[in-house]
Amino acid sequence: MGDLIVDSGGEYEFPRKIISGQMLYRDIRYSYGPFSVYFNAVLYSIFGVHASVLNAAGLVCAALMCVLLYKLVRRFTHRLAACVLCIAFIYICAFAHMLPNASFNFVIPYTFAATYGMLCALASLLFLLRHTQNERAWDFHLSALFLAFCALSKIEILFAAGIAHLLFIVMMLWMGRLRLRVPRPDMPPRPLYPCSYTEYSFSTRQECSRPVPSIAPTPPPADFISRSPDWTTGTGR
Repeated sequence: MGDLIVDSGGEYEFPRKIISGQMLYRDIRYSYGPFSVYFNAVLYSIFGVHASVLNAAGLVCAALMCVLLYKLVRRFTHRLAACVLCIAFIYICAFAHMLPNASFNFVIPYTFAATYGMLCALASLLFLLRHTQNERAWDFHLSALFLAFCALSKIEILFAAGIAHLLFIVMMLWMGRLRLRVPRPDMPPRPLYPCSYTEYSFSTRQECSRPVPSIAPTPPPADFISRSPDWTTGTGR
């Protein structure tokens, strides 16, 4: 039997302590990453300290999860399957009633580190797939950014998202499309990326793929007609 105060009360109280001047891990004992607590503290400072603020954040998180799931599944199958998956997510996860008090879902989670971490992991996977298909650098940078947010949320979810990035790196190495971008000495200093491996650039297929021999027909020489045999007489023209 879950209890809203015992099980989820800290998720509503810790952000209030943050905006009152306390520091996470020094004054507040917390078992997960700092991203969710500080993000909720920002929401408290903007909209006020109230439980409905974080409940609304859970609703927005569930809606964004539906959007990401739909876009992700649509890259592999048709629209009906994507809609069925989103409906299943809403029924089973977003508004699940596993307990009589309707807690432990996306609206009132056990920890916002799990819901925010899953959202960031899914966003990282979606942008990584977009990068493999479109080869836009900003898709890869966004994927690494959301991977960093996932790491700052919950380490277990980072493991699942990290497997996808690891497979991506292995495939790029196997295809010979991974190279280290070395900045020139005359380039101005750039800010650090949230994930260090964004310094690796994945060159386009045109740059790294092996040249394919052309199968287009070559134009005949100028004297081709005069040198071609006359098939009626067996002699050249």
